[in-house]
Amino acid sequence: MLSNVQPLVSLPLGSFKLNLHTVGAYYYNEATGTWEYVRSRVVGDRLVFSAPHLSTYGVLQKNVVFMDMTQHWAKTVIEELAVKGIVSGRALTEYEPNGTITRAEFATILVQALQLKGDVKVTFNDVYASDWYYEYVNVAALHGLVSGVGGGKFAPNENITRQDMAIMIVKAYEKLLGTSVKGVPVEIKDLPMVSAYAKDRVLAARFNQLIGGYPDGTFKPMNNATRAEAGQMVGNLISKQ
Repeated sequence: MLSNVQPLVSLPLGSFKLNLHTVGAYYYNEATGTWEYVRSRVVGDRLVFSAPHLSTYGVLQKNVVFMDMTQHWAKTVIEELAVKGIVSGRALTEYEPNGTITRAEFATILVQALQLKGDVKVTFNDVYASDWYYEYVNVAALHGLVSGVGGGKFAPNENITRQDMAIMIVKAYEKLLGTSVKGVPVEIKDLPMVSAYAKDRVLAARFNQLIGGYPDGTFKPMNNATRAEAGQMVGNLISKQ
């Protein structure tokens, strides 16, 4: 009988354990001649992951340097995501951490972080087959990570707000866990400013430490999220796998 269970692989980290944020499990893609990241976690002095197919696997260290991140608070997590191919810069050596991020871009990052696949179906009438994010947005919808803004639209090129990002990150967390999570009361000074449709997810995101607030105790739900904030949230997510 065939099984869909993926074998668990454990590889020694060796000297790589000194720089964990630049280390990951990779498989060799013979079709492209490249090494591709496999979602993995550190357990003791070993790297553990599920092997999705029969391939050559290994522990590799990669380095990505963004010149505009050298002193930034999110430097380490952004570098970790970049070496795994989850995020990329606006230019080869620039990440633009304080720039905004669109709904389609964040959906893409989540799909890449969780390595989701699926048959692409037309879900939104404003996401076209010619768009670079077409597959990512539709796969995100297939797995329940995103929903539209009404009228069959996704508004892919609109900047994503912090409250909408909280919704997506919690849905991704639920996908990772395989179960739903509920909002638990936590102190957020501007909680009344959070839209009713987002309140439970914002509370769940804060309680589960998926998303942070600001030093003054506010969440600023209607603010456009930054690329650095998006990276930190996704880093928080994959640290829980």
